[in-house]
Amino acid sequence: MNCAEAYVKYMCKGLLEDCYNDLQVMVENNVDKECIERLKSVASTPFKRISYTESIKLLEKAVAQGEKFEKQVEWGIDLASEHERYLADVEFQKPVIVYNYPKDIKPFYMRINDDGKTVATMDVLVPKVTT
Repeated sequence: MNCAEAYVKYMCKGLLEDCYNDLQVMVENNVDKECIERLKSVASTPFKRISYTESIKLLEKAVAQGEKFEKQVEWGIDLASEHERYLADVEFQKPVIVYNYPKDIKPFYMRINDDGKTVATMDVLVPKVTT
């Protein structure tokens, strides 16, 4: 997780340093008025780390409070784009690393954790980038 976070931050800093003029064109042409500020934020903000199980609990809480998702939220599902966007864009408003997914939804070669139900894997979710 440390390596993934450092690499994403490195890429964002590189874009800001080496491609600033190109990014400015995107802003000026209304392609993405927030791209520069978002890159700066990702490059400088510590990522939130949350287990898959914790993320499901947060999503279930959001549903209980009236949030609508097309795909049902329950432990064992593969997170849909709408769930990932909610976590990164709404719940935390910064990059999020979700780790320890259920073994049944990940490839067989992932290392099984001691609990026997989850595997040592992760996804990095970035606000306004997660698809």
